[in-house]
Amino acid sequence: LPMVCHLIATTSELHTKDTIVVVGPNMDIITKTVAPCKTVLQEKLQVHGNVDIKYYVRVNFNAVVKLVDAIGGITVDVNKSFCEQDSKRDFDNQICLRKGLQKLNGEEALAYARHRKTLSQGDISRGENQMQIIEAIIYVLLTVLIGLLAAWAGVNIAKFL
Repeated sequence: LPMVCHLIATTSELHTKDTIVVVGPNMDIITKTVAPCKTVLQEKLQVHGNVDIKYYVRVNFNAVVKLVDAIGGITVDVNKSFCEQDSKRDFDNQICLRKGLQKLNGEEALAYARHRKTLSQGDISRGENQMQIIEAIIYVLLTVLIGLLAAWAGVNIAKFL
């Protein structure tokens, strides 16, 4: 499988926030101007990694806030204390999080996913935080789904926990 990552570079060939696809010795740059174009991204991943992307989700800031709030929040281990602008890009209503395990609402989850300024590896660390947010959302959704399926099947899952 290809490794898709964000790369911070200062060379003339790569620009900050370029996304690269690496498959063995092959490397291709998918710039931030190309990445929103589903067809081009799918083609590049198919050529370099034989990855067939059938489904994808594209969300904006408001969707992240609404989704996390709709599922009752997510639990995340925040790796560093920081303050970040809110979803309206307003620093007057900053979102401040402390390091450690905590339940985040939508605004807090978005702030954690967006923040990079004080992180040691900048955009790379932000990408890791974004993965934490996605994993936490999936965990909540799967937990709810398993509960619903168990209830439908008449199985008491508490004895399996």
